[in-house]
Amino acid sequence: MEAPPVKKKTSSGSEAAPCTNGGAIRSESLRFERLVSDLSARFVQIASERLDGEIERALKTILGFFQVDRCGLLQVLPSKGVWMITHVAYSENVPAVPKGVQLPISTNPWAYEKLVYERKAVIFSRIEDVPPEAAVDKKTWAEWDIRSNLVIPIFISGSVTHVIAINSVKHEQTWRKDFIPRLQLLGEIFVNSLERKRMQLQLEQALRFQKMLAVFSAKFANLPSSQVDMEIENGLGQVARLLDLDRCVMARLTDDKTRTVATHSWVAPGVAPVTEVVHNSRIPWVVAKILRSEAVFIGDIDELPD
Repeated sequence: MEAPPVKKKTSSGSEAAPCTNGGAIRSESLRFERLVSDLSARFVQIASERLDGEIERALKTILGFFQVDRCGLLQVLPSKGVWMITHVAYSENVPAVPKGVQLPISTNPWAYEKLVYERKAVIFSRIEDVPPEAAVDKKTWAEWDIRSNLVIPIFISGSVTHVIAINSVKHEQTWRKDFIPRLQLLGEIFVNSLERKRMQLQLEQALRFQKMLAVFSAKFANLPSSQVDMEIENGLGQVARLLDLDRCVMARLTDDKTRTVATHSWVAPGVAPVTEVVHNSRIPWVVAKILRSEAVFIGDIDELPD
């Protein structure tokens, strides 16, 4: 014979209706499914200027559902050896980490291996449960006051480009693993939306650039020689502002190829002026490529070859 369900007393002293743990789990699952569905619906045809705000609003909602303290979207940047916080939400009285902060991968090498190479979530309810091989990570999490952690890899085109990190600092948290796939899906929606925004901005910039070139071509076709220098510098300024740059310079190599001389330039307000003459012995790699008629692209000075 089965035992009758246990009835709990309410705060008023009356008996509450019996419920089972299974019923509570089903109820929580339904609430979570509705939450994910509602959040996902917000990103259908969302305007690019609203995207960042909506992602942070969604992270705040996740924060509230799990009753935790931090929830962030981080981009994985292997070439720089860092994760970068792109969007984040915090509970009250929890120290904030600004967006754009780059965290060295070396502070969490075990987690990086799990997330990026093994493509598995990093999950623990008690920091004491972290395995011995994660000693460096454990030290970092302890310094960040993390008591419970759930970090989920986000796959785009077969690679882990971002992670969603949810952690608790005020109390230990038990995580339900069956929620991970839905959080992963939500993360993919975030990242795909960000990629669409990036591509849209690139397309808009390319169209503006093409229009600018057309105007330049028409202007210089019949330009008096006395105005050429002024219009070149005006044009350099337009290029720099369109591409959000600080300097734009037109230069020539001297006949003996020992120096590079700036002939025209534009510099943003508050930025140091252009060095008019550079001895090529200081930039041999760049000069060698130019002499081979190769363009030089440097997205990050740390990515330059030895």
